[in-house]
Amino acid sequence: LKFPVTVHGTLSSAGDNDSFQFSAKTGEEVVFLISAASLGSRLDPVLEVFDMNGKRLVTNLNVSDRSVLGLKIPADGSYLVRVSDFQKGGSIRHFYRLTAGEFPYLLGRYPLGLMAGAKDSFQVWGFNLAGTKSSSPEPFGMMTGKVIEAGQLSAKTPLGETLNTLPVSIG
Repeated sequence: LKFPVTVHGTLSSAGDNDSFQFSAKTGEEVVFLISAASLGSRLDPVLEVFDMNGKRLVTNLNVSDRSVLGLKIPADGSYLVRVSDFQKGGSIRHFYRLTAGEFPYLLGRYPLGLMAGAKDSFQVWGFNLAGTKSSSPEPFGMMTGKVIEAGQLSAKTPLGETLNTLPVSIG
């Protein structure tokens, strides 16, 4: 693979997996986004990254949101990302879309929300934020009669705006 890239695949038989090789340099932060359920797939995606000696460097098995996996590359070289199904299933309905690259991606923020009209900053963390540690959203408003609403937070980084947004509570 050459980044950035999006590939589509299908795990057509039970126990099947797809592997993709890529090259990266020390310190690069590579992000893998996998879509399956949102596309109507039966795939429960498992992502794993291995070095060329077969050592597993990172996996999404132990996280609640298995749609994203990131890795700070430990050394120049070639690596392998593997896509499989948690239940080891496979069929024409076990398909996915995998997007990979070095793009800004938010993993978390604090606090989880703010009072309506507040201009406070959120602390943010994630991949490829290039030193960005906070995000100041536009002042939040609320519809008349509502007690709480949800908004979306992104961050502007030297590498561009984050690929994703995170929900924030407005109260």
